[in-house]
Amino acid sequence: MGCFYASSRSHCFFHTRCFIKIFSCYIMMCLFLKISVQHEEELLKKLYSFEGVTTDEAMDLSDSQHPYMDIRSGDLHNTSKVIESKYIDLMEQAEISLNKKQWAIGPILPRKLDYISNRENICLDWLNKQPPRSVLYVSFGTITSFSDRQIKELAMGLEQSKQRFIWVLRDTDRGDIFKGEDRKVELPEGFEERVEGVGLVVREWAPQPEILAHSSTGGFMSHCDWNSLLREYYYGSAYSCLAYAH
Repeated sequence: MGCFYASSRSHCFFHTRCFIKIFSCYIMMCLFLKISVQHEEELLKKLYSFEGVTTDEAMDLSDSQHPYMDIRSGDLHNTSKVIESKYIDLMEQAEISLNKKQWAIGPILPRKLDYISNRENICLDWLNKQPPRSVLYVSFGTITSFSDRQIKELAMGLEQSKQRFIWVLRDTDRGDIFKGEDRKVELPEGFEERVEGVGLVVREWAPQPEILAHSSTGGFMSHCDWNSLLREYYYGSAYSCLAYAH
């Protein structure tokens, strides 16, 4: 989320929202500004509280943009009317009194995936040996952290499913990033040996776009962040949503 300035014959100032769905923008705007949400009163009752979800640093960044909100020409959203037409229309109605336009210019994704093709990568090498659309890709982003118990239960579920998988278990899954913790994840004893040939655990960076675009990838388990959802829509993998917020 940020602001940028563009100049041609006239001066334009835009507010960009690239990492969040327009549904979330609209709901947060209604909650924070105490605006009545058209047709969504029951939905709001089911939503979790935002209290404690956002860090002080994130709130400071949001507050720093407020002085520019009144002078902006409108908002650019990394979405499309095919995906979120209802909430694009609602945002336009909510902003109409301020004469702020809404543009859906997404999905914004890399079109070429050859920037790592010449580099060796264990994930792609492993995928090349699997049957078409047979692998479940499991990744929960860069800031989500799970407890030891949750990680062990996920490992047990993957093993018992007999499903081929790539599981990206990065540093953010190893501790609480907000407390600065660092711990070594203890998977069930013998887990990686038992799933050898069926599953691959990756503890470092993984080329997610190329994994999702690979012909052997048939599904994607993630925490429903917007970038992951857009990639899933684009590459056409089945999506397993484990909506989770630390």
